[in-house]
Formats: sequence, structure tokens, C-alpha cells
Amino acid sequence: MVELSVSSCRKGARGVKTRTSAPPDGGGRGPGAVGSALDAGTFDCDLATRLLTWDDRLAELFGRAPGTPAGTIDDVASLIHPADRAHLSAAVRTARAGDGRFGADFRVMPLRGPMRWIAARGRAITGTDGIAPRLVGAAFELVDREPGRDTTRDALLSDVTSRLVGTLDPEEGVARLAQIISPAIAEWCVITLVGDGPTPLRGLRDLGWWHTDPERLPLVERYASTRLEALGPDSHLARVLRSGEPVVMMSQAQATISRLLRPGPAREVLAELAPWSGAVLPLRGRGRIVGLLSVFDGPHRPLTPDDLAVLQEIADRAGLAMDNARLYAQQRDLAQSLQRSLLTEPPPREGLEIAVRYVPAAAAAQVGGDWYDVLAHREGATTFVIGDVMGHDTAAVATMGQLRGMLRGIALSGSDGPHGVVTKLDEVILTLGTDVTASAVVARLGQGRLRWANAGHPPPMIAPGDGGDVVALGRATNDLLLGIDMSTPRHEHEAVLRVGDVLLLYTDGLVERRGQSLDAGIHRLARTLAALRDRPLDQLCDQVLADLLPARPEDDVAILAVRVSAEGRPPAP
Repeated sequence: MVELSVSSCRKGARGVKTRTSAPPDGGGRGPGAVGSALDAGTFDCDLATRLLTWDDRLAELFGRAPGTPAGTIDDVASLIHPADRAHLSAAVRTARAGDGRFGADFRVMPLRGPMRWIAARGRAITGTDGIAPRLVGAAFELVDREPGRDTTRDALLSDVTSRLVGTLDPEEGVARLAQIISPAIAEWCVITLVGDGPTPLRGLRDLGWWHTDPERLPLVERYASTRLEALGPDSHLARVLRSGEPVVMMSQAQATISRLLRPGPAREVLAELAPWSGAVLPLRGRGRIVGLLSVFDGPHRPLTPDDLAVLQEIADRAGLAMDNARLYAQQRDLAQSLQRSLLTEPPPREGLEIAVRYVPAAAAAQVGGDWYDVLAHREGATTFVIGDVMGHDTAAVATMGQLRGMLRGIALSGSDGPHGVVTKLDEVILTLGTDVTASAVVARLGQGRLRWANAGHPPPMIAPGDGGDVVALGRATNDLLLGIDMSTPRHEHEAVLRVGDVLLLYTDGLVERRGQSLDAGIHRLARTLAALRDRPLDQLCDQVLADLLPARPEDDVAILAVRVSAEGRPPAP
């Protein structure tokens, strides 16, 4: 009879799903394979009631459909190869009676699909009576690799790398790291970000924490929220910041730390957590310490030298990843500030309603060069511009600013229509040797007459106010992108806008993304615009973005919407 269960994925201190990999000394009966912890499922076994739950990934590994309950230990045991059941039961008994670590590799024989080798790693949670009523952890499929390697250590470090490089948000990376370390190595942990305070300790922020036992996670959260104010210059965190070397407590960690904390809530919560061993390690970036990792274990399973070696490697990887995230955030904030300073509100124009929106890409992507502009001519006409500089970084934003300034000067200094503006802009870009590739639409509206030129940009759309079909203007007649060939011919097109008509200019992030072609996106936008044309313009823009953009946009998006209003509109020619 097998004493193992597999259970639901739990959410962590900062909302990131736990996907724990193997501890350094677990397991060992697989086919000489290295486990991939990048796609693990999680488990939780109530050893007293023998009830299990699991997440959808682990259900899949056992050949069950997503959402299928695990059932009981015996239900899961029926899917495990008979030759591996005794070994698995022994591993559970060892975890309960020993240091709490659980590790076993075994074969699964699902009701459908091929046999799989599974690596399960976790920790037995000991109750107040010294008995471990629960077993929690993760399991992943083993794939063929070279024999003789430390499979669990490789899997753990692989998981660390994948979690940290999967985000450029320092706080999200910290949360991910906390949930890898516990329960794989330590019972609980706290991760601290080093800032730029007036003193080293004043610049610290505890941003991530985790505990193997979800019921004790609130205690760790209370400790993290109170301990920094209780630290003095002789604290372990201060020592690590000064020396750059780890501080290790192989025993009596609670007593050692309590002596260095000021009396108050932090010391009281620490007494409830009762760590026996612990360590504080620096997370080193480029020439500076960017964070601190504090890990703790109870008396039933103290930290070992092997644990500390793996933790140091994790800390080194995490430090570089967090430093990259910090540098990226600085660049992103600079670019966004520059972009916001350029994307100003449009001027009011008699007879027209105008609304603009800009949505940056998700945090994991870089800032792009999308822009819009509205130019008021003295004779009453209005020029509308939408554009997209190729690239996603600070340089793209700076180039966008240069291009926008040049276009403004050309459009407002003479009587050129859209064709002339685009032609002269292309000449200036190439004559100056500016390294620019960009798409743009320049449209000029006056007396109900709309003229436009399109340099490689998605087509403008008109939604007639009388309920007629939405039209994508000149889809088959786009000219070449800006910055490629000044001798390329440019063309100008013309349409009539009437009272109630809506003109929409937009960048490609609104209609094109992975898994959706540009044509499909344009058709979808046309249907959406047709349904929304009668709404107030601000509401129309917001709903277009809500309907067409994914939760985490992969690209920047700019839109410019214009409605011809009855009031003050000059008569059509």
C-alpha cells in the first residue's frame, strides 16, 4: 500500500503558483535521468485521512483529465508500477520518521498513454505531537539524459533559472525564488531587496517569503513585516551587507537572532516560528549586493553543508537576475517618462471630437516607439499622425521623439499635404543618415475632406455614422516604410467624412500578435468598431482596447479616434 498523495497548486505570498523542484539528497531509482522541474505538478497528502488532491499538471502526468480529483492514496497507488510501490512507501515512512525530506522516483502506468518515470520531491510537515500528518511537494516527469549526474540538484537549479529569467519584474522574481527554496531546501525563507536608503539597513525591503506549511505562512508574513524595524547594526543582515559573506547558524538560530532583535512583535513571532538552523546569504549583482536570502529549518531537519552549497549557487544566480531586473526597470522607467512627455493631449478642434490612448507592453517586454500626434493648422485644417518606430528600448523612444519633432516641423512650416509631408520626412531621415525604420500614417482633415498617406502602417478605419459598413482605407495600397529608400514613390488618397463618422488610427499591437495574423486582427477590429461606433468617443476607445488586447499585451499600442460632430463642422465642399 503506497503512502503518497498528490495535490492542488497553492498560491504564494505574492500570487505566484508554487512549482517546487527536488531537494539535493532526494530520490534515486529512475533510469539515470535528469528531471525537468520546469513543468512540475504539485501534491499535498493528508496522511491521516489518506485523502489526496493534485493540480491539473500532475493529473496529466498520471493520465487523468484536467480537473479530475485524485481521490485516495489507494486510487493513486493503482496507477503506480507494482515494482515501485514498496520503494515509494518506504520513502514516505523515512520522511515521516527522519528529517522530513521526501524523494522518490517511480513509474506511472496511466489508464491511457505511455508509461512515465516520475520524480516526486517534497517535505513531511510535522505536527505539534511530533507526527507528520501531511506530505507536500512537487512531481515532474524524468527525461532521458546522461547517467551518474546529480539529478535533483540539476533540476532545482534549472527551475531557479527558469523562474528568474521568466520575469523582468524584481518583485515577481523574488516571490518566485521564495517558493522554490521552500520546501525544496528550507522549511521557510525570506528574501530581501537592497535599495538606496541613507544607511544599508534603511534601504532594505522584505519582498518575498514562503513556508512549507501554508498554515504557518501568516507567521512568516508577520515576521517579514516587523523584523526590519527591529534590526540593529549587529544584526546578521547588517553583517552580510558589510562583509559580503554568508552568516550560518547550524543550531540555536532562534536564540541567536532574538538577542539581535529589539524587543517587540518580531521577536515574539520568531519564537513561534522557532527556527533551529538558518543562514543569511548575499545576492550579488554587478559590483554590489542587490538582495539577501534568509533561510531557516526546524530541529527535525537542520541545514547541511550540501544545502548551503546549493543555496549559495541559487543566491549567485538570483543576484544576477535581480540586478538585470533592476537595470531593466531603470531603463523602462526612463523610457516611459520620456514617452509620456511626448504623448501629449491633443488640442481642441472645432467640429471634432478627439480621443487618444496609449497602452505600454506588459512588464516583461520593453518600451516601444509607438506615437500619435494632432496638429492644428491656422487655416482650420487638422493633421492626425500615428506611427511606430521599429525597436523596443530607450533608443526607440528617443528616435520616436526625433521623428515626431521632424514631422511636426515639416507639416506646420508649409502647405504640403500628407504626400508631401511623408516624402520630405523620408528625405530628411535618409539625408541625415539617421538609423530609423518606422511606419506612419499622416492624415489631414479639412472641410470634410480627408487626405492621407500611408508608409507601411496598418490601414486607418472609418465607421460611418449612418450605420454603413466599416471601411479599412487603402489596405492594398500602402507605401514603403520610412527610412529605407527616399526614391520610392509616395501616394496620397482621399475620402469624405460626414457628420457622425468615426476615424480610427492605431498601431499594429492592437491587431497583430502571435497566433493572430494582421488580416484577422483587422477584420476583428472592424467588427468591434461597427458595434461601438455610437458610443461616446472615450468609451469607444476604452472598449476597443478591452475587447482586442490580451491581459498582458506583447507590444505597445497607440490609438487616435476622431468623430465629426454636428456642432461647428464646416460645410462639405
